[in-house]
Amino acid sequence: MPLTLRQARQITEACVAKAAEMGIAQAIAICDPAGDLVTLDRMDGVKLGREDFARGKAFASVFYRRSTRDSAKLQQTSPEQYHGALAMFPGRFFIVPGGFPIMIDGEMVGGLGVSGATGEQDEVVAQAGLAALG
Repeated sequence: MPLTLRQARQITEACVAKAAEMGIAQAIAICDPAGDLVTLDRMDGVKLGREDFARGKAFASVFYRRSTRDSAKLQQTSPEQYHGALAMFPGRFFIVPGGFPIMIDGEMVGGLGVSGATGEQDEVVAQAGLAALG
């Protein structure tokens, strides 16, 4: 079952609520399993370019089927595995913390990317969004 727009909005609303609670502004991107954008939201006051980072994190989490933090760690030990994808999709990947695959019943249905603060804060906001799905 693919990710629905309603589920994407549910994730986004939870991310926005968590970011507001933390006092930070975030850009939140959600893509489908093909890496195509489903939603892109930007809180008031988010820094310039963070939408691109959020989209790139969502895309990378789908492409590699793991968190962007895990991909960054693997890139350090196996850079050749990542070089080809980075060359094929220039500017579409951001392998820094804040991106996660969206899983429902063990199936990847999309990717979530959050950007606007530190990597750790981006991850906390993203995890709150994922938790909203149950």
